[in-house]
Amino acid sequence: MTTAHGLAASRALRLQAGLPRALAVACLWTMFIGTWLILGTLGRAITPLWLAGLGPMTAWLASAGLTDALLLRRARFFAAPVPLIALAVTAGGLAAAIRTGSAPALFAAAIGWGVLGGAMRSALRRRASDAWLPDCGALPHGPADGDAWAVFGARCAMLPMMAASVVATDLCAGAGVSTGQAIAMHLAAMLLPLAALEALPSARFLRSPPWIAALMLGGVAALAIVPGVRGWMAMSVLQAVAWGTACPRPASAASRRRGERVRAALHALGPAAGLFILGLAIEVFGLEGLVWTHVGLALVCLAGTLAWLAAKPGRHPNRGREESLS
Repeated sequence: MTTAHGLAASRALRLQAGLPRALAVACLWTMFIGTWLILGTLGRAITPLWLAGLGPMTAWLASAGLTDALLLRRARFFAAPVPLIALAVTAGGLAAAIRTGSAPALFAAAIGWGVLGGAMRSALRRRASDAWLPDCGALPHGPADGDAWAVFGARCAMLPMMAASVVATDLCAGAGVSTGQAIAMHLAAMLLPLAALEALPSARFLRSPPWIAALMLGGVAALAIVPGVRGWMAMSVLQAVAWGTACPRPASAASRRRGERVRAALHALGPAAGLFILGLAIEVFGLEGLVWTHVGLALVCLAGTLAWLAAKPGRHPNRGREESLS
C-alpha cells in the first residue's frame, strides 16, 4: 500500500508540475492560430498582391524567430520597456490597418506581434520540449542525416497548412464544417499524437522515419483520391499527425560547434524565408503552388527515410565479412 500511495503521489506531483506547462503551451498555440487567422485575413484584404497576402505573416515569423534567437543569447534584451513597446506597436498598427487599410501599419503590427510571440516561445523552450512548440525544427546536419530530413520535412508541413488556414476555413465552410471545428480537428491531429507518444513509451516506434513518411505520402494520396474539399481536409489531418509524431532531435555538441552562427540564423529566419518562397509560388502558380509544396515535403520525408534505411546497421550483413577478407 505504501508503494502504491507513493506512486500515486508521484504521478499527482508530475501532473501538478505539468499543468502550468500545458496551460502555457495552450496559450502559445491559441496565439499562434489567432495570428495566422487575423494577419492572414488582413493580409489577403490589404496586401493581396504581396506574396499572395502572406507578406505580414512573413514579417511576423521573421520578427518572432529573431527575437527567440536573441533571447537565447541575451535574456536581458526583453527588459520592461520592450514588451510594452511591442504591445503598443501591435495594437496601434492593427487599429490603423483595420480603420484605414494601411499596409505599413499592418506590417508594423506584425513585427510587434512577432516580438511578443518570439519572447513567449523562448520562455516556453525552457519548460517544454521543442516538439510541443509551433516550430519547424532544426535544419539537418548534412545530406546523409536521413532521419533528421524525414523529421524536418514533416515539421515544415505546418507552414503551408497554416498559410492556407484562411482559405481553408472558407473551403471548410463550403463543406459544412465551421471554422472552430476545422481548427479543433487540426490541433487535435497535431497535438494528441504527441501527447500519446509521450505517455506511451512503448509506442515510440511510431516516431520512426518510415511511419512519418507514410503519413506524409498518405496525405498526398488522399488529396489525389478523395474528391473536393474533403481530400484537402484528409491531407491536412494526415500531415498534421505526421507533424505531431516527428519529434525534433537535439543537435550533437560537435554539430552545434560547426557553423553555430549560420545554423542559428537559419533556424531563426528559415520559416520566414520558406513562407516568402511559398507566397511567390502561390502568386505565380495559384493553389497548385501550395499543393506542390505539400508534395515536395512528402518527397523530402521519403528521401530521408530511404537514406536512413540505407544507413541502418545490419542492412548489409556481408559488408563486414568482405572488409575483413580484404
